[in-house]
Amino acid sequence: MIKYGISSGRVFLPALVVALTLLVPALLLLIPGPSHSAKKKAKPATPAVVITPPKSYRDPVWRKKAAKLKPAMLRLQSGCAAKFLPAEFRFLTTKETSVGGIGIWPNPVKVGSTNRYLGVFVRVQVPPPSTARAFWDDENGRMHVIFDAYGKDIVTMMNRELAGITDPQIEGAAMIFIYGKRPLTDPDFESDAEGLLIFIPRAPLTEFAELRLRVKNLFEQSDRLRVFKGSEELSNLRLKVLKP
Repeated sequence: MIKYGISSGRVFLPALVVALTLLVPALLLLIPGPSHSAKKKAKPATPAVVITPPKSYRDPVWRKKAAKLKPAMLRLQSGCAAKFLPAEFRFLTTKETSVGGIGIWPNPVKVGSTNRYLGVFVRVQVPPPSTARAFWDDENGRMHVIFDAYGKDIVTMMNRELAGITDPQIEGAAMIFIYGKRPLTDPDFESDAEGLLIFIPRAPLTEFAELRLRVKNLFEQSDRLRVFKGSEELSNLRLKVLKP
């Protein structure tokens, strides 16, 4: 009997070892470990803002200048908000453009220049025809309608702010309009919209603000790119033409 018991133990002991070898790893898989999210927290999303953040400027000198000029940019933002209805006028943000909606930007026409312009980047609705704005409904006419409806008041505000900015490297004002006849909230707004980009030196800006210069002459004394048209061209205008 003893020999039988010993021989039985020799038979079943290896089988037990094998069973435990297979069972232990399976049990370990059931024990919850630290989650991946606990190891690495997701980075918070960058908020969309109107004013170009100082850290976005490539040149550290302009980072400091932009931070110093933020009060002027905030006044410009609040002035436009008080003047224009949200349904017809909206500043673009850093989620929509390479520079946001207000900042100190270089003139892409003057390649290599270290000077900059106090700029606004907005989306606006083309006003309906009226006797007060008797312009043709063509490229040139719509451009003049936009400047008449929004540009004149913005020029006045920007001229006021530039009068208090003595930095000679800030040459004047930049205005970028994306304008169309659809509601601003229409997801297809840019499909048949147009874009106007104009950089105005200080002298003609002041003359125009003081009603001593016509729109035609203002355009002639400024740097103006061709009119951008349609979603693809307007996307390039928003994301590629300007760099902070």
